[in-house]
Amino acid sequence: MAFNHNTTSSSSDALNIRTSYSGSDISAPEATTSGGDKKTLYTTSNDITVKARLTINPAITLNNVKIAANVSGWNIGGLSEGTVSFSNGVSSGDSVGGTSGFVSFSGTNSTASTIKKETASFQWKLNSIDGQSYTSPIDLNSISGITIYTIWGSPQSPWTSTGNTKPWVSALEFAISNCNANNNNDTQALSAITSYLHTGHGLTYDAAGGGRAFYASSSTGGTMALTNYINKSNGNIVNCYDQASAVYSLGKLLGIGIEYRFMNPFGYINTTNLVGVGNCNNPFYPLSTSGLKIAGSDATSPVRTGFGNHAFTKFSGNIYDACAGPQTGSQTEATYVNNVIDISTQAEANVAGSTSNISSGAVTSIN
Repeated sequence: MAFNHNTTSSSSDALNIRTSYSGSDISAPEATTSGGDKKTLYTTSNDITVKARLTINPAITLNNVKIAANVSGWNIGGLSEGTVSFSNGVSSGDSVGGTSGFVSFSGTNSTASTIKKETASFQWKLNSIDGQSYTSPIDLNSISGITIYTIWGSPQSPWTSTGNTKPWVSALEFAISNCNANNNNDTQALSAITSYLHTGHGLTYDAAGGGRAFYASSSTGGTMALTNYINKSNGNIVNCYDQASAVYSLGKLLGIGIEYRFMNPFGYINTTNLVGVGNCNNPFYPLSTSGLKIAGSDATSPVRTGFGNHAFTKFSGNIYDACAGPQTGSQTEATYVNNVIDISTQAEANVAGSTSNISSGAVTSIN
C-alpha cells in the first residue's frame, strides 16, 4: 500500500516524512502484508487517494474485478470500490517506488479535522469478478498497525519537504502524543504544547547560571537542536530562548503559523511560575543577595534580579510562553507585558521594556 505516492505534491496523498533528523526517509509503499514502515502523515480535512498493488494466485489474467477496503481506526472510514485488471496475477496500474501495478482507491471520508494520531487497519474486499457479484463481499488480505499522523497544515519553515528537515516521526510523536496536541485544533494544540514544555518535560530554568541557552543558538531563534531538546541530551537546564524555540519549532511542524518574539529590555517580573523553579519574582535568585525565589516585591538589584531580555511566541495575536507562566494563549501581547512586568515603583519602571521593544525572530534551521 502506498500513501505518499507522489513526493512532489500532497494535494491528495501523504506528505514526505523521515524517521528522525539522522534517520531514514519513509518511502512508498509504506505498508505490505509482510511489514513496511507503516507510518504516514496527512493534513486535516483532506480528500485522499491510497494506491495498492494486488496479486492473485494462480497468476492468471482477469478484467473488471471490483475491490474495496473497509478501514477501521482512521477517519477516512473506507476505500471506495475500484475496478482492477490483473495481468499474470498482478494488478495493472501505476509505478510507485520503481514497481508497477499500483491502483488508486479514494477515501470514503476526508482526513480528520483536528491534529490526530490514529492506528489504521485495512480489510480488503472482493465485491465482484467480471460482473458477477457476491452476496457478501469476500475477505482478501488485511493490513493493520498503520500509524496515521494528521497535522493542522503543511509544515512551515524550518521544516521542508526535502532533506533532513522533512517532518520527523520522532518529532511528530513528541508533539502529538507527549505534548498532548492530539484531537486539538491549532490554538488548543499550542496551549497543550506550551503547558507540557513548561510543566511536563522535566526542565528547569538556568537560574544559577544567569539564563544560558542549551538548545537554541540565538536569542532570536537561529538553529534549534530539537532532537537533543526532545531527548534532553544536553541536560534539563534551559532558558527562555530554548523554550520559545521549542514551542515555535513544534508549532511550525504541525503547520501552525506561530511567531517568535524577542523583547529587549524586559525588566523585573511579577511573581510567576518559572519553568522548573515554581513561583518566583527573582529569576536569578542564587545570584542575588537575598537568595530568595520570591524577594521583596519592590526590591531591586542586587537583592532581586529581573530579565534583561526575554523570548516567547505569539499566534493569532495571543502569547504562548513555556518559560514564565505558562502563558497559553489567553493574553494579547500588550496584556502579557502589562501583567508580567513589574513597574510598581519608579526604580522598577526605569529598567522595564514595553511592547515597542519587541521584535520578531525565527528558528531558521533545525536538527
